[in-house]
Amino acid sequence: MTDNTLTSERVGSAVTYVDEYGKPHNAIVTRDWSPLPKHPGSVNLVYVVDDVSMTDSCGVQIARATSVVHQPQQSAHGRYWK
Repeated sequence: MTDNTLTSERVGSAVTYVDEYGKPHNAIVTRDWSPLPKHPGSVNLVYVVDDVSMTDSCGVQIARATSVVHQPQQSAHGRYWK
């Protein structure tokens, strides 16, 4: 069995992350925790913070979300990717 968490086709892909408040963000997958290559499971991702007060010399800051489940696996209104 190979470890696909870093080599998955999903790593580097653009997805939509819906935060805990139900607000969608454009995001990029940084790690795929799915047990099978085509199975949409949990991922780690990074997204740009939309709070303009959170800027630094590099621009708007980024945020990370870890172990984010795919939308069909989440019963809550947020904290999922699609």
